[in-house]
Amino acid sequence: MFVYHGSPVYQTVTAAWKKALKRVGIRDFRWHDLRHTWASWHVQRGTPIQVLKELGRWETMEMVQRYAHLSADHLSQWVHAITEVPAKLHLAAV
Repeated sequence: MFVYHGSPVYQTVTAAWKKALKRVGIRDFRWHDLRHTWASWHVQRGTPIQVLKELGRWETMEMVQRYAHLSADHLSQWVHAITEVPAKLHLAAV
């Protein structure tokens, strides 16, 4: 998922990472947090969970769901998907 000069990055706890965080004043941030953000952004943009599972190389759907957190803004499109109640439902309720 992450590359440096065209090669995958495997080692995540390095002096360079710590130095970069210190230089920009970021505290309490782990390399692993980037994976959560990446997965969440994908889901919020509509990437299907099964596709995300393959992209992130997770073995189970449970792991994908653990990583792919959604914002409330993403869910609002579904809340507002039904803004008008069909006339048939009005009659059935009476």
